[in-house]
Amino acid sequence: LQTQLTPKSNVPTWDISDISACNGLLCLLGPKKDDPFYVCNPILGEFITIQPPYKERCRSRFWGLGYSTVTNQYKLLHSYYPIVESNYPMAEIYTIGSRTWRSIGFGNAPTDLVSLPFNAFLNGALHWYNISFGGAGEFINSFDIDTEQFGIVPPPDHFQELDKVFTEYTTTGVLGDCLFVCYFPDFVEFDIWVMKEYGVKESWTKQFVIKDMYPKGYGWDIYQPMLVLSNGEIFMLLNNEEITCYNQKRRHMRGAKSFRIRSQFDAIAYTPCLVSLYNVAKGEQISWYYVIILKLTYASSSESLDFKPQILFSFYS
Repeated sequence: LQTQLTPKSNVPTWDISDISACNGLLCLLGPKKDDPFYVCNPILGEFITIQPPYKERCRSRFWGLGYSTVTNQYKLLHSYYPIVESNYPMAEIYTIGSRTWRSIGFGNAPTDLVSLPFNAFLNGALHWYNISFGGAGEFINSFDIDTEQFGIVPPPDHFQELDKVFTEYTTTGVLGDCLFVCYFPDFVEFDIWVMKEYGVKESWTKQFVIKDMYPKGYGWDIYQPMLVLSNGEIFMLLNNEEITCYNQKRRHMRGAKSFRIRSQFDAIAYTPCLVSLYNVAKGEQISWYYVIILKLTYASSSESLDFKPQILFSFYS
C-alpha cells in the first residue's frame, strides 16, 4: 500500500536565487524584483513572509539575516540603488516583529557589486568580501547587528594591494566558528586564512593550503569551504554544482558520486535549532509548510563521496 501526500504550501520550492542563514533560521529570496523574503525554521516547518520595500529602486543582491543579543531580535539587512537622485548604494533594515523597514547607511553602504555569503553571520555581525569599496585593507566589510553600523575587519598582513589579482574568485564566510578568507596566490592553488580570535589582526592563520587543483590545465573552479571534519578533511562546495572533500595530507580531492542535482545549488554546514518563530517573530503572520528531514552519510575511506540520503521523519500542516 502506497500513499502519496500532496501538502499545500506557500513557500516556493524553485527559483530561489539567494539564501542566508543565522542561528538555525534560513532566509530565502527569489530572483524577481517583487519576490518576498521568506524566513523559516526548516526543522519546525515554520515561516514568515516579508514583503520587499521597493519603491522606485533597483534591488541589489546584497542582503543577510542577523541576530541581536542585546534586543533578542532577528534583523534583515538589505541594500538597494535608488533609480533617481543617487548612484550610491543605500541600505534598509527590517527588525522581525516590527513589520517595518528603516533606512540606514545613506549613500555610504559598502554593499555595491557584492552578495553576502550563505554563512555570513559571526560574533554579532554580518561579513562579506568587497574589493570594489575602499582602499588597501578595506575589502573585508562587516555590519554590526546591535549597533547597526558598518565596519572593517582587518585582513592578514600578507594581503597587500598587489595581491588582489584573482578577486572574483576570493570568498569569505564562517568556518568552524571562525571568519575565513579564501585567497588565490596563483592558478594552481588557494589558501584558506582563518581568524582564530575575532577582531584580532595578528590571529589570522594560513590554516589550509590546497594545491594541484587543476591537473588537466583547464577551467577555474570556485570553492566555498563548509566544514572541517574530525580527520582534517575539508568539505567544500564546488562551483555551486558539486560537493567535494579535500584531504590536505594526501593532496587528494574527492567528488560526490551520487549527491548531485541538475541545477546549481547552495550548501552549508547547517546547525539546526528548535527555537520557534512564535517566540522570536511575535507580530508576524506565521505559516507552516511540509518538512522532510534527510540524513546524509558517506564513506570516509572511499575514493568518492558516496552520499546515502535517509529520511528521518517528515510532516506537514
